[in-house]
Amino acid sequence: MELTSVQTNDDHQKFLIKIHISTISIQSKGNITSELIWLEALVKDTNLVIPVPVRNLQGDLVTKISTDLSENTIMVTIHHWIHESVLQREPTSNETENLALLMAAHLIN
Repeated sequence: MELTSVQTNDDHQKFLIKIHISTISIQSKGNITSELIWLEALVKDTNLVIPVPVRNLQGDLVTKISTDLSENTIMVTIHHWIHESVLQREPTSNETENLALLMAAHLIN
């Protein structure tokens, strides 16, 4: 799967547009939607700063685009832009442990 990310903005907000080009069926709309539902849950249930997904006008998290020019599937997602800086140090042991616990909880559910 190829992934292209583009930053864009309107008059008030910046957005991250992700263009997913799938050459195999493994990266389906359902897989991407599942990941974005998880991000929505993290926003609701934690204080983590994450790229919050934006639903389209139909209420979907993923917009699937079909074209006659290619057999590849194109799926587009939009997220709110995060105005943060890159961590300029190694994460602490506590930060790494908390991330591992969060990832393990996701794998269990």
